[in-house]
Amino acid sequence: MTVHLQVFKKSDNPDFLKTIEKRYPDKQTKFLIGCSTGTKYSLDALEALDEAGYENIAGLKGGYYAWFRVFDNKLGRRNLGEYQEELSAGGDTCGIHASGAGFARMDSADRVKFPDYE
Repeated sequence: MTVHLQVFKKSDNPDFLKTIEKRYPDKQTKFLIGCSTGTKYSLDALEALDEAGYENIAGLKGGYYAWFRVFDNKLGRRNLGEYQEELSAGGDTCGIHASGAGFARMDSADRVKFPDYE
C-alpha cells in the first residue's frame, strides 16, 4: 500500500513588502493582520510592516479561529449558550459592555503572550 502525504512548510515570501508598498504606498494605511491562530505568521507580517514604517497596523488576537468562534459570517455575535446578553441591566447599551452584565468572563484567558513593541 502506498500513501502519499503532502507536507506544507512555512516559507518566506520575498516579495511581501514590495507588493504591499506598491499597492499601499501611504504609510498611514490601516491594516488588520491575521492568520489562523494569530501567532507566528501574523507576528512576522506585523514586524515586517512595522519595520517598513507602516503606523496603523493591528493583529487579530487569537487569529481567525478565535474570530469565528465569536462572530458569524455577517459579523453578528454567535450565541453559543455559554454567555447570554442581559437586556435589562443598567447602562447605556444593551448591557454587555457598558454595564458589565455578562461581559466579565469574555476575553478572560489570553493563551498567547504577545511581545511588547513599545
